[in-house]
Amino acid sequence: MDFDPLSSPFTDLNRWLDSKSDTEEAAKYSQRRTGRFWKNCKICRDKVTATRRRTRILHADDPQGVNKKRKISKTNANTDQAEQEPDTSERECSVCAELHPTRDFPSLSACTHEPEVCQDCFLEWLELQIDSTTWESIQCPSSDCSNQITHEDVLKYTPENVFARFDELSMRSVLSNDPNFRYCIAEGCTSGQIHDTGAEGYIFRCGACGFRICTVHDMPFHSDETCTQYDARMAKEEEERRAKQQQLEKEEEARRLQEEASVAEVGRCAVVCPGCKAPIQKTAGCDHMTCRRLGCNFQFCYVCRAPYTGDSGINAVGNGAHASDCRHHPARLPVYQPTSLRDLMILRQGF
Repeated sequence: MDFDPLSSPFTDLNRWLDSKSDTEEAAKYSQRRTGRFWKNCKICRDKVTATRRRTRILHADDPQGVNKKRKISKTNANTDQAEQEPDTSERECSVCAELHPTRDFPSLSACTHEPEVCQDCFLEWLELQIDSTTWESIQCPSSDCSNQITHEDVLKYTPENVFARFDELSMRSVLSNDPNFRYCIAEGCTSGQIHDTGAEGYIFRCGACGFRICTVHDMPFHSDETCTQYDARMAKEEEERRAKQQQLEKEEEARRLQEEASVAEVGRCAVVCPGCKAPIQKTAGCDHMTCRRLGCNFQFCYVCRAPYTGDSGINAVGNGAHASDCRHHPARLPVYQPTSLRDLMILRQGF
C-alpha cells in the first residue's frame, strides 16, 4: 500500500521505502517534497533527509551514481594538483636587490605588471607610508606604477597590527567626511561618534568616556550656563582683558620714555671710565674719580679723563699730566701768592 505522509506515522518511513522500487519512489519523493505538504514541517524535512541518505547508500555501487561522479571529480582534482609542480623560481627585489622566491612578491590587485618588491620591503615601505601620508594616497611601490594600494591588498599582505592601523585611518577618513561626526576632546580619549545637533541638542556626550562637549563652541561643556550666558561672560572677560592690556601698554610706554630720558641725561652729564668704558656721573666731591665697577678701580680726572696711575699719570708727573685745556693743568691754575712767611717758605721748598 502507498505511504501517505499526512496520515502515517514517521516510524513507517523505512517500511514504506522497502515496499517500493527505490529509484521510482525516490523520484516521487523528490517531486512531492516541493509541494504544499512539506513547507516548514519538521517531520517532512526529516523524511527528506532520510530519503537522501537512503539514496546515497543505494547508488554507492552504481557506476552511474552520484557518489561515483563525485569520487571521479575529486580524483581529477587531486591528480591536477599533483601534476602542478611547486614554483621554485626566484626574482630580484628592486628595493633590496636580493633574490627571493617569486611567490614572496605581493601582487597588488590594481596592478597588471609583475611584482618588483619583496614582501619584507613592501611591508617596511607600507608602514612608513601609513605614518607619513594619507591612507588613500599610498601608491604601488614599483617605480613606474601609480596605482593605489587597496584595502584588500593591505589585508592580504600585512600582519594584523599593520592592517589594524591602516583600517583605523581608513575609518577615520571616511567618518571625517560626515559633518555630524565629532571626536572626543577629552585627554587620553580617541573615541568619536556621530552627533546630530538638530536632534540631540548642543551637548555632545562621548560614548566611551562620558566627557561632555558644547557643539556650539567646540569646547568642554560650560556647566550651569546656557550658551547665551556663556557668550555674555566671555564678552565681559574679553573687554576686561583688553582694558588691562591697554593699561599695561600705557605703563610700558611711560617706562620706555623714562628710560630714554635717563639715558639722555646720563649721556649729557656722565663721563666714560677710560678703564672699563662704563658711564660714571659725579654727584659731589672733587674731580679725582675712582671707578667702583667690580674689577676696575681705575683712577682718572673727571674733567679730562687723565689717569692718576702709571708712569705718565698725575701721581707721577703732577698736574702736567692733565690735558692742556683742563682746568687742573698748571697753565690754567691761578698764580699762588704767599700771604705769610710760612707760605713763602713752603713755596720755596717746592711743596
